[in-house]
Amino acid sequence: MERAYQELVSVLGKELALFKELRSLLDQETKPLIEMDTKAIEANVKAKQTLELRLKILEQSRLQIVSQMAQALRIDPADATLKNLARFAPNGQRERLVRAREAFIRLTGEIQEKVEKNGQLVQSSLRVVQGLQQVIANALEEPATYEDAGKLRKSNTRPRRESRRI
Repeated sequence: MERAYQELVSVLGKELALFKELRSLLDQETKPLIEMDTKAIEANVKAKQTLELRLKILEQSRLQIVSQMAQALRIDPADATLKNLARFAPNGQRERLVRAREAFIRLTGEIQEKVEKNGQLVQSSLRVVQGLQQVIANALEEPATYEDAGKLRKSNTRPRRESRRI
């Protein structure tokens, strides 16, 4: 069982490192979102997708270890949380599991805040782009013309008969 706890702590350490990397990517994403730098945003999205794949691989390893541990401890796999596994862990591993759990709680909170902040920036950018689209659509729909003395008026786009505009 000691070996299983060592493997679990190892996988958790790797997962924590990837969570820190995700937090860093979210920090780096803020500036390109403000500046609407599409190339930097695209590169960041690709990096997050790669990170997601790496996290999924580690998650599968962790779930397999936890399942084996739950079976050995004769507990329901649904109850095999870090908090519960720490209760059964040898003293050296118990503290590591508790610290890992606390680090995950802290990091997920930070990541959630950054995701919400960046999501608000994305929504704001989308509103700006939609507003610009509407301005362009309106300008294309009814082009402005000028009367005498520089007065702006909308052009009449309806066809006229005889020597009038068509």
